[in-house]
Amino acid sequence: MRSSKMSAAALALSAAALFAAAGGTGWASSLISGSQIKNATITSEKIGPGQVKNVNLGSGAVTASKVASGSLTASDLPPNTFLPANGTAVDSNELGGKPPSAYVHGSSSVLFNRILVGYGQSQKLLLDLGIGEIDGNCSPTGVPQVSFTSEVTNPNMIEWATNYPGSGDINTANALAIGDTFTAPYVATTPQAVTFQVAYNGGPSNHVATAWTTAQNQGGTAVCLFTGEALTTG
Repeated sequence: MRSSKMSAAALALSAAALFAAAGGTGWASSLISGSQIKNATITSEKIGPGQVKNVNLGSGAVTASKVASGSLTASDLPPNTFLPANGTAVDSNELGGKPPSAYVHGSSSVLFNRILVGYGQSQKLLLDLGIGEIDGNCSPTGVPQVSFTSEVTNPNMIEWATNYPGSGDINTANALAIGDTFTAPYVATTPQAVTFQVAYNGGPSNHVATAWTTAQNQGGTAVCLFTGEALTTG
């Protein structure tokens, strides 16, 4: 004789089916939570078209590797995002909103040096300005002298100096020839500071060099000490 009693499990399933039929999918969905779904069991075939919305995506979830090559067109991007083929930016010929003519042309350098010259020795190069050089010379009696020698045609030069303990001088030399030398007029062994500024027009652009130098006798060592720093566009 077959038993008419139903198992507890079968009874529960039947009840769930009955209530689902009566209460609809809303009630059924309340019975299933994410923790009850096995990982990786829901495939793309189980998701209806258009069901995954933008709000369902995490930040950075879609990367370039997930975008098919050639699938994005200009209509997918904000206007003026990219230049057209062979296009140029409106300000491509400007720097900081200014045309190239507003800037100094050519190269520039910052120079510095320190040299020692013995009494009566030949002059030594202190700074090479590109358009001329600054040399240090120590006379047989220990007088330190600074000079500028032109390496271009027709530069204009101004020299001013402060001599210890307080005297000074200003001199100019215009249209120097290549090889012409101007020596700061100084006859004492005490320290001096000499500044040279030289301007030269080399054609399409101008060159300016400013050199700050010091010169002094080292006392009992029989040498003269020279230091120099320059800013030059030559």
